[in-house]
Amino acid sequence: MSLVKKAGSCARRQDPTILRGTSTYVPLQQRDLREFKMDSILVGGKKSNYCENCNAIADTGTSLLAGPADMVTELNKQLGAFEIPIVHEWVFTCDELSKLPNVAFVLNGDTFELTPNEYVLKVRRKKRQSFPFSSSFSIFRYKRELNRYVLVDS
Repeated sequence: MSLVKKAGSCARRQDPTILRGTSTYVPLQQRDLREFKMDSILVGGKKSNYCENCNAIADTGTSLLAGPADMVTELNKQLGAFEIPIVHEWVFTCDELSKLPNVAFVLNGDTFELTPNEYVLKVRRKKRQSFPFSSSFSIFRYKRELNRYVLVDS
């Protein structure tokens, strides 16, 4: 699988009409799932304990980041988000957005960095006010033994 150092870019094969810039080859662990090893997750340029050679899946049909419940919970807390328990969404206050660090995924030695504008989704309310919330939530919250992240196209 090839990944391009541009937010939202993933390709199963090199297509010069689609891919621009440098690409990184990531060997698949399980071909049918597009599963591969992720070296680590960086927060603000510093290595975190959220992933140490863990597994990840590339899913271009998903629009939100997903991962093991305990790891995603700790990541969101470190970023300063708070949880809305009923819907399990992580929310930031609007004045915090400019202070948030970049979050990066290291795959096969290459770093793919997301800025807060890329990992925080802003939703407009009826009164045209921004209500940003974290696009990082866990779909594995009831399977804590899994050490797998779902990396997405947005």
